[in-house]
Amino acid sequence: MRAQVNEQKPHKTKNAQNDYAKSQGSFPLVTYGRMIKRIRERRRISQMELARRSNLSVSFISSVENGKTATSISNAAEISNALGVPLSIMCDAVYQIASLSGSQKENNRKDTDIS
Repeated sequence: MRAQVNEQKPHKTKNAQNDYAKSQGSFPLVTYGRMIKRIRERRRISQMELARRSNLSVSFISSVENGKTATSISNAAEISNALGVPLSIMCDAVYQIASLSGSQKENNRKDTDIS
């Protein structure tokens, strides 16, 4: 008698976060930094004020905005709280923007703008 094996087909996801992570293998730091800077500037908050509100240094904020430094979830939460944007919304938007390419990115930028 032969044992029946229940094979499942791989689940295809439409989740931009999972798709980007699989293709790139890491969090899109540059996109994240640009988003922080864009929101900060639209809200007319200086790096110094954002640093004060988030209890982080100005040099750290600058480094994150320039995509040179990764941040812990705790620090990311402090930054997003200081900007008044939920961390989950910010991360989802970052992954969506990072997964877009070329003209799609320009056409859809308004759709993912959270500021």
